[in-house]
Amino acid sequence: MPASSCWSYNNEAICKDTAAPPELVAEHKPAPLQVKPGATLTVTFAQQPTANTVKVTQWDGVKEVEQAVENGNQWKAPEQPGWYLFDVRGQWTQGDAGHAFVIEVKDNI
Repeated sequence: MPASSCWSYNNEAICKDTAAPPELVAEHKPAPLQVKPGATLTVTFAQQPTANTVKVTQWDGVKEVEQAVENGNQWKAPEQPGWYLFDVRGQWTQGDAGHAFVIEVKDNI
């Protein structure tokens, strides 16, 4: 689900401020993406963000833990089964945008 963003177009900037990812998830209750422990997760965009600007953050309550991003758009899922909340942000020449989502790490998928 879309998170906060700022975008400029034709000399006009528009910023959309949303609640923090934990509140977005609590409100919208998205279905989790089911993955195996330690799976490689890859985020893709229709228009690729500026090189080396993708940032992945795992939310643990109100604590934010930045994830190591490999190949510009990949990171590893946790090893322990459970539900995990992530926020993925990127930057483009026109601005920046983020998306929040939930994964469920399961042994038996």
